[in-house]
Amino acid sequence: MADITVVQFPGTKVAGLEYQGPLAGIADVWNRMGPLAGAAGLFQPNRLGMTLVKKSPMEPPAGEIHMVACVQIDDTISVPEEFIIEQVPAGDYALYIHEGSYANLANGWQTAMGTAEAATGRKLANRPCFEIYANNPQTTPEADLRTEIYLPVD
Repeated sequence: MADITVVQFPGTKVAGLEYQGPLAGIADVWNRMGPLAGAAGLFQPNRLGMTLVKKSPMEPPAGEIHMVACVQIDDTISVPEEFIIEQVPAGDYALYIHEGSYANLANGWQTAMGTAEAATGRKLANRPCFEIYANNPQTTPEADLRTEIYLPVD
């Protein structure tokens, strides 16, 4: 069974580009969001890069996702006008760590979604899930990338 633990996430405010459509479009969203966030000075060592998943590709219609490619912000930050601001809810989450290439993240999500309830003894909750990029893909070898996958639990 996958190594999944329950953690309490404190909640955070994020800003980024919203996307709804096929999974194949996610990279394009990040490719548009990155330069906008960079030009606005949003990428800082103390701010988390995240993807907030509002609708899983496992929900109908299958293969489509509703997400926000985003970065953590606070109330003092100005964001590009193209960005939306969202609140990632505080609460209990099942945490699964995916190590390696972003190209294999779908496998990490399948593992997390498929084993979280059995591993934690708790039901998945009907709240957005998210992933946090724990290191910088520009400076970290692909094999060493670390992505934290958070699934809300009741």
